[in-house]
Amino acid sequence: MTESEPRRKIPCRNYFQGTVLPSMYEDCKEKISSLPATAQEISLTSDIWTSSGNNHSFISVTGHWISKDFIHYDAVLSAKHFLGPHIGEAIKGYSRKCARNGI
Repeated sequence: MTESEPRRKIPCRNYFQGTVLPSMYEDCKEKISSLPATAQEISLTSDIWTSSGNNHSFISVTGHWISKDFIHYDAVLSAKHFLGPHIGEAIKGYSRKCARNGI
């Protein structure tokens, strides 16, 4: 970018990590938290998977609902890096953390 437009300075990684991403996260969180108010019932699903390239495991909780206007919504309510074996006790611990956080 410096060669094509020397006057343009690209923000560093720390700027995006410390400023842009937290702001985007809060905006998204606010939008998602207001959407379920349009539903009478919400279904939750959870999944654990391991990436094929680097063997990192992840766990997520997704909410599914239909609004009063019959619009279908899906929203990832939580997604975390999952350390350790995929056993019941570890999954239960994650589920309890989600419940404590209002999910």
